[in-house]
Amino acid sequence: MKTVWIKNIKDFCILLVFLFLDVLGEIVLALLFGQIIDKAGSRDLSAIFLLITETIIFTIVTVFVYWLYRVFTKKFIFLMIRDTKVKIFSDIQNLNITQFFNEDIGNKISLLTNDMAILEEDYFQSLILVIRAAILFILSIATIIIKSYQVGIFLLILTLFSVFLPKLFGKKLSSYKKDYSDAQAEYTSRISEYLNGFDTIKSFNMAETIKKAFFHNADTVVKKGIIYEKQYSSIRSISIFFGSLIFMGGFLFGGYLAAKGIITLGTMMICIQLSNHISNPIYTFVERFSSFKSVAGILKKIESQSSNLKEDENSLISHENLEKDITMKQVAFSYENKNIIENISQRFEKNRKYAIVGLSGSGKSTILKLLSGKIKPTSGNIEIDDINISNLSEKSILNLYSYISQSVFLFKGSVFDNITLYNDYPKEKVKEILEKVGLEKFISEMDNPDFVGENGINLSGGEKQRISIARALIRETDILIADEILSNLDNETALKIEKELLNLNEITLIAVTHRLFEETLTDFDEIIVINEGNVVESGTFKELIDLKGFFYKIYNLSENSKIPLK
Repeated sequence: MKTVWIKNIKDFCILLVFLFLDVLGEIVLALLFGQIIDKAGSRDLSAIFLLITETIIFTIVTVFVYWLYRVFTKKFIFLMIRDTKVKIFSDIQNLNITQFFNEDIGNKISLLTNDMAILEEDYFQSLILVIRAAILFILSIATIIIKSYQVGIFLLILTLFSVFLPKLFGKKLSSYKKDYSDAQAEYTSRISEYLNGFDTIKSFNMAETIKKAFFHNADTVVKKGIIYEKQYSSIRSISIFFGSLIFMGGFLFGGYLAAKGIITLGTMMICIQLSNHISNPIYTFVERFSSFKSVAGILKKIESQSSNLKEDENSLISHENLEKDITMKQVAFSYENKNIIENISQRFEKNRKYAIVGLSGSGKSTILKLLSGKIKPTSGNIEIDDINISNLSEKSILNLYSYISQSVFLFKGSVFDNITLYNDYPKEKVKEILEKVGLEKFISEMDNPDFVGENGINLSGGEKQRISIARALIRETDILIADEILSNLDNETALKIEKELLNLNEITLIAVTHRLFEETLTDFDEIIVINEGNVVESGTFKELIDLKGFFYKIYNLSENSKIPLK
């Protein structure tokens, strides 16, 4: 947050100037009203008329100053929220792949959405109101003491009882606010999962179960919110009590002194009016200071994004071409005390084609994430040309691998932009890639800005996948990782795409597939069979069929059922 503050310090200083002038205007108006009352007793009409004219003119000026204060307040808050979002998003983009996948994406979405709304209201807005309340209180109490030290001291004693309230309740409120924020983050994360898995939920008749889970997530947010609001309302109620006590104290004690002739009626009215400027700031200070402190958890989450930034690239090895092979040496990976893969040793040679097959949940996709550096093994090593992948720079890993998943990221725009992702590639090369992946029909519409449609709505499933393959091929990386990219396609389209991948030259292909087509399986140099996190078999299609082992069983299961292997 320090960099965000430094960037906007000029706007903050301008805001403080108008804030101070706005508060000063309220003090001066109170003094003018007091003078009018005192002059009324003297029946000096010309003096009264002059004071009324001055008051009207000054009121117009204070309204203009207040308008400037409000405009610069909103401007400052909008700039701070914008730059905070940019900082968070920039910090997320600067994470390396492993660091990014170490935390739930839902938490990052919540930080950029729900938490920003909380930050705007409870941090930036509260900070400004607390500063204003402090200045208004100091100027008001100082003015009252100057006009009547008796009333001033009396109100100051009452005020001291209110000062310690934020310390008593702020820490507890901060804890409740963090629980509320965490519940919202969990809710956002689960929504993402439920909507992305809509097809699976429907296919496996899970709708009622998911509805119950969704209700539980939403209900948790409500319960945490109610707990927070109860604490917040308690602090507010106490603040109102002290505010009323201070106002009534100023009114009654000022009236007593005026009746005794110690102060004038004008001074009494000044004290009464300014006591309002003591009670309201106290109310604001207690309420807003607690809110201000309550966002400590969110600020900590923001700073944690910066502290988790990628390692210094200069301390890592640069290696941007596959020369020999990728090797897994006794690699194991566990998540939440559950073993996903165990003791896998496997070699992937340059320019050869590998298929990883097995039942759903056996650890196939985890292997791809490990190979591409998205996650780190719990034990064992992964080496690229005898270099531990942990010692490679992120730039090297990104230049070595292209990763294609079944979820294709597409945006409304041209085919050209969706393939190049705004990188500087010549159009001739894009045309060549389109022909290579069987999308030559798109060449004539390559620059049409409305051709793809939002989320690729104008394209079929096969066309989307071909664009994702084209996007990978144009980078000309040595290694192509394909993670279940055929799952949502019909058999004919899936077979065509897999053949296109196998026909690619001078590329190392490692593909996880549920579609066991003999026409393509025979073209893989090696099929690696995974079961319960272990490599149970490996070899060519013919070797595995002749073996009549685990692969033979699941292949026949897939063939006989005529559906993709799950």
